[in-house]
Parts: sequence; structure tokens; C-alpha cells
Amino acid sequence: MIDKSNSVEDLNQVDKILNAISKSGGVKILKALVNCERTQKELSKLIKADKSIINRRLKEFYHLGLVNERFDHEERVGRGKNKRALKSYP
Repeated sequence: MIDKSNSVEDLNQVDKILNAISKSGGVKILKALVNCERTQKELSKLIKADKSIINRRLKEFYHLGLVNERFDHEERVGRGKNKRALKSYP
């Protein structure tokens, strides 16, 4: 017997991830964080996007597990399991 509940949950998670990535700047932000840490200011300059958009995307990516640490506006953010958390939200 196939357990369909896990399949549905997996599909819902994939749908959430695809929706988050497809929003303004999503792919560019993730590509910029693949191998290094950057501040939101650095990301803003690099991908030419407003800091508020970057902040919203990073929060969403964090909750989906795409960004592995919490961040603050001028703290560096990174991607990957070996990155250390630099600053948490209050």
C-alpha cells in the first residue's frame, strides 16, 4: 500500500518552494548565496533589488529551509548546512 499522505505533503512543500523562488528576485537571491555569505545591502546592490524585497524573500526562504540561518538587515546570510547563524530575529 502506498502512503499518499507523505506524497501530498511533499507536493505541497514543493509547491511552496516553487512559489517562493518564482517571486521577484527569488532565483537571483539564491544564486548569489550558493557559495558565500552576503549582507542584505550587498544582495541589494548585486541583484539590483530593494532591500525590503530581499528581506521578505529571505524570511520566506528561511521558513522553507532554503536559507539555513536567521539574519538581520546588515548581518551576513548564507546557504548550506555548514554556515553558522550570525544573528537571530528577536
